[in-house]
Amino acid sequence: MINPKHFSHFFCSLIATSSVLVSGCALRPVGIIDDRSTAPSDAEAVVVHGMKQPGFRYVFVKGKIENGMFQQTKHVGVLIDKPTNGYLVGKIEAGDVIALILAGRTEREDNGPNHFSLGCGTPVRVFTVPGGKVSYLGDAAMSIIRDREVRFTYSDDFQNAKSYIDASFPALKNRLEPIASQVVPYKCPPTYQYYTIYK
Repeated sequence: MINPKHFSHFFCSLIATSSVLVSGCALRPVGIIDDRSTAPSDAEAVVVHGMKQPGFRYVFVKGKIENGMFQQTKHVGVLIDKPTNGYLVGKIEAGDVIALILAGRTEREDNGPNHFSLGCGTPVRVFTVPGGKVSYLGDAAMSIIRDREVRFTYSDDFQNAKSYIDASFPALKNRLEPIASQVVPYKCPPTYQYYTIYK
């Protein structure tokens, strides 16, 4: 029997199948670095992504491209936070295949959904991140199209991103490089149903 006091935590744990905790659960920063961070080792990668909508935390997940679709392989986000001055800057493992799939409001809204994810089959931009590099992943603008579904529209502004990194991260100065990407459909993770059992 679940103690009612712990139900919220239990429920959040059960529904963490989409790579991060979803509705009703907080999105906490993951992988973010600050201006004191060192340059990446060969086993690490620094990634820089532009997001101009500050009222959300954005979630990148690790995955793979299989049968022409991106499928996440790790059930927690590898890079999660709201943008600072329009950018997410984080450190992840070298060689990770990552994609932006989810966003959550930084301030809870009682009358509407607070977390939004890509719909099944939605195009997603996927990156394979090289070790020892500081990689620019581009910029994205978010549009909410249904109650809990989101679209990301991608663009590139490398020079602006480079100026920001050079001015804000001393150890990363003059190291930012563009990186290639693939755009493929997003494969939704399995969903699970839970039932209340009365005894």
